[in-house]
Amino acid sequence: MMALEYNASDPVPGACNQEFPLDNDPNIHVHYNLYETILQFQFSNIGFPRQPKRVPECDRGSSSDHRLKYDVYQYYLPERDFSAVSLVQGLKRMTHPADITAHGHLIRTLDSKKKPNLTLASFKGQGVIYNVIVRDPKLNTSASYIPVHTYACSFTDTVAGCFANNDVAKALCTMAGVVGLFLCFAGHRYFKTELFIFGFLATMLITFILISMYSEESQAVRVGISCMVGVVGGILWTLFWWRFGLAVVSVLLVGLVLGYMFASIIFFTPFGNLNVWQNDFNYGMSFACGIMIVPVFLLAFTKTLSIVSCSVVGSYAVIMALDAYLYTSLSYIALNPIKRAVVQDFRVAVISAPFQVKDYILVALWALLSIMGAVCQFYRERGRDDFPPCPYELYRKKRQKSQLQPNIQQPDHQDREETEPLLSNQEPPTYVINHVT
Repeated sequence: MMALEYNASDPVPGACNQEFPLDNDPNIHVHYNLYETILQFQFSNIGFPRQPKRVPECDRGSSSDHRLKYDVYQYYLPERDFSAVSLVQGLKRMTHPADITAHGHLIRTLDSKKKPNLTLASFKGQGVIYNVIVRDPKLNTSASYIPVHTYACSFTDTVAGCFANNDVAKALCTMAGVVGLFLCFAGHRYFKTELFIFGFLATMLITFILISMYSEESQAVRVGISCMVGVVGGILWTLFWWRFGLAVVSVLLVGLVLGYMFASIIFFTPFGNLNVWQNDFNYGMSFACGIMIVPVFLLAFTKTLSIVSCSVVGSYAVIMALDAYLYTSLSYIALNPIKRAVVQDFRVAVISAPFQVKDYILVALWALLSIMGAVCQFYRERGRDDFPPCPYELYRKKRQKSQLQPNIQQPDHQDREETEPLLSNQEPPTYVINHVT
């Protein structure tokens, strides 16, 4: 139990409660699911003495609570730390206004013209503490609400809870990491394999979004169907290269996948929390431009685009494999755009990722692998053709050559017979007649 002391000029948190049972409700109510976390609180009133002659009315005029500002703060606990000691220490740091501003991270500032709630992106298994500081700019005073915490998961659910062991997901991530390592250091050398992988990724991503938007199937079913369709898409894209051999068109899809990564990184930063992106049209057009900007600038250098895409996307797959065991937030770089497309209310969610020590280490590893993979592939491909020849053209030429081979040998045989002299240059045979008497 913690007790805070305030004076008569400090705002009264939750004094304008119109929804919950308490007259003064300084609590922050939290609701979460797999995609988003919603915070709800009640407006405050300006400060007044303990036994006033008249309590200031709420929502009346500009001289009362309309001047109050609400600063929403968050404080992340250490990653995958569910201990009570860590939680209590975090609550102490997020109770008093001075401690909140010193240790917490300001997410957004609200006023009474907006609803007293805030939607944030959920990070499953990541402990976070929220609190709100109400400020009176006129009197330069402040007060804090009661802190609240969540892990965005259940401690008792054995299937999808905080302590659930998803061995299937870890196995899939490990396989993706192995494929990503191959793609990072040798993707361009095995060009048809590269096209299959990128065709699989693009088709699977689009299929999962469409199924999630128009179907109520479980997540496992959606992932399974998306993977099967992705295999078909990868095969079709490889067959396109086999038949036509158009390197520019084939690498265009590879560049679009790299563009998706580029746009996802941009919107994972505080740039993605601008209010203008809450409009679906603004977000969709800007994200599409972010996807297109990579192939627009690099498509003229087709070989470079192919190698860079293999290095960046492949190294990110390795990072995602490590994330399955280290529980960092880097996997949400690629997942948040999917959430935005699937969940309607996610457009108002504030994305504030818990970047801690492990995250910075993996970011450095990602950059190192990308650079090493690109340098290694450029070194191995020096002096070689940018792309292998069209497989169908090779097959067609080989088939024509095999069909013409008998017709080439037959004229040679006929010409040899026509030019051969009637009389041989060899000595005629000598016959000996023996007379027997």
